[in-house]
Amino acid sequence: MLDPRGRLSPTAKVLGADGARRLVITAEGVAPKLPAGVEIVGVPTVGGEIAPAAILAALAQRGFGRILIEGGAHTVSRFIAAGCLDRLHVMVAPIMLGAGQAGVTLKPITTADQALRAPMRAHLIGEEVLLDCDLTAQRVAVGQAKKST
Repeated sequence: MLDPRGRLSPTAKVLGADGARRLVITAEGVAPKLPAGVEIVGVPTVGGEIAPAAILAALAQRGFGRILIEGGAHTVSRFIAAGCLDRLHVMVAPIMLGAGQAGVTLKPITTADQALRAPMRAHLIGEEVLLDCDLTAQRVAVGQAKKST
């Protein structure tokens, strides 16, 4: 769990003792009050944010070879921009919601040759489409990751 400011409630279901290893990454110096058995990992910040590569390095030091980043536009966008993802999965549902928050927010480009291009496969799941984007060519090496196939 990524909780830079230590705002996660100690009663959050994700922290329940179910036999799985529970680890919360916070900004260095943040000391959240969490249940016994939850590992707290303080990581240095740059500009008030934890760099994606620093998160991956901290997890690699603790034996994590693969991780799933599931987050909002800000978190996912930061991992893409930092070159810290092997794969990106995007679900497209047959529904039009109108204007709203962007799903990914990357810096604007000035020419098409600057665009992030990735091999992609589409999978139909019921009425939804899963786009599986292979970002391994843009990946920055951090620790000993196990690459997806």
